[in-house]
Amino acid sequence: MTKRDIWPKDPVLWREMVKIHLRTSVLRPYVVFLYSYVVKMGIFDGVKGYRFALSRKRYCELIYSRLGD
Repeated sequence: MTKRDIWPKDPVLWREMVKIHLRTSVLRPYVVFLYSYVVKMGIFDGVKGYRFALSRKRYCELIYSRLGD
């Protein structure tokens, strides 16, 4: 979907704008980490929450490294 740019439209305008900017941003893995760790309150899960947030960040980095090939 990313290579072809065929993403479905989001009905909420501000959320659509955030998605558009994050799809091409180099900061996306860090935003994913912060969202998972802080917004979703993974910080209260201790080490398990931290490791989960790190794994989501790493997964996002792997996806974008493969897209660059």
